[in-house]
Amino acid sequence: MENALFLTIKRKYFDLIASGKKKIEYRDKSEYWRQRMNRKYDKVIIRNGYRLDSPMLIAECAGINRRGKYYKIMIGDIICKKYGN
Repeated sequence: MENALFLTIKRKYFDLIASGKKKIEYRDKSEYWRQRMNRKYDKVIIRNGYRLDSPMLIAECAGINRRGKYYKIMIGDIICKKYGN
């Protein structure tokens, strides 16, 4: 079974990822994210908002860099995009 990391981000960053211009998403090294970053993920599900009809995309997870000040989530090829209803 594939594991997916869920991320909610602002629209301008969502659009950059959807266009392929942004390949890394950053997260603070908080306790919340530490628990999630110690797993292996196959996919990243990125949403722009919390509503069910929010824009969403699914991409391959190309890895997570745990060194440094932030977690760096490497976004691979986009599998699918959905822009609302």
